[in-house]
Amino acid sequence: MAAKGAYEAVGNPVEGTILTVVREAAEGASAAAAQDASLVAVLDGARTAGHAALARTPELLPVLAAAGVVDAGGTGLLLLLDAFLLVADGRPSRGARGRRRSRRRPSTPTRWPTPTAAAAWPTSATR
Repeated sequence: MAAKGAYEAVGNPVEGTILTVVREAAEGASAAAAQDASLVAVLDGARTAGHAALARTPELLPVLAAAGVVDAGGTGLLLLLDAFLLVADGRPSRGARGRRRSRRRPSTPTRWPTPTAAAAWPTSATR
């Protein structure tokens, strides 16, 4: 199972991280697949179980609770599952829960290097 491999690949696996979310999402997908479910039902099983696991990450990892957030890696995994469901079934994303980022532009404009400055950057040929 891929989740087992992920735990083994990490030197010090910690519950309350993406490892928890991927393991429980895989269990949800496996449960749906065991019932000969469609691809959409398997993805939905993974997403449902993954969202439940993500909601519990602050209970499992005190640093997340102190910050008032859920695991970022687990959130990213669920956004990927949401994208799969959008493609496979046209289902809109539940979206990430939490604070919304400001959509304001930065107060100072981003400056791109001039062509002359870019030409001075080291390249693999000059290293």
